Amino acid sequence: MIDSRTCRAARGFLNWSTRRLAIQADVPVARILDLEGDRPIEAPWLRRLAETFASHGVAPIVENGRLVGVREFENRAEAVRQARRETAETTLIAAGPAPGEG
Repeated sequence: MIDSRTCRAARGFLNWSTRRLAIQADVPVARILDLEGDRPIEAPWLRRLAETFASHGVAPIVENGRLVGVREFENRAEAVRQARRETAETTLIAAGPAPGEG
């Protein structure tokens, strides 16, 4: 998944505003602002953001179970494979506690 820093970095690679990301990912701007403000958002929104970035050639980099950045891929299919691999390894890094648990 992605966290606040990797979301901002991926948007930077794509030169996208928060609004453009919201439209591309079909995620409310408020959820993106929550994520980028280090507030937890639900896993389905995180997956949708990660999938959107991957479909545009940008995927997170995970080392030792920690998100360390993003990488731009010329081959979008490779970005999608990378994002799926990283998602499987870091399933809820940025999700925080479930609603009502924190």
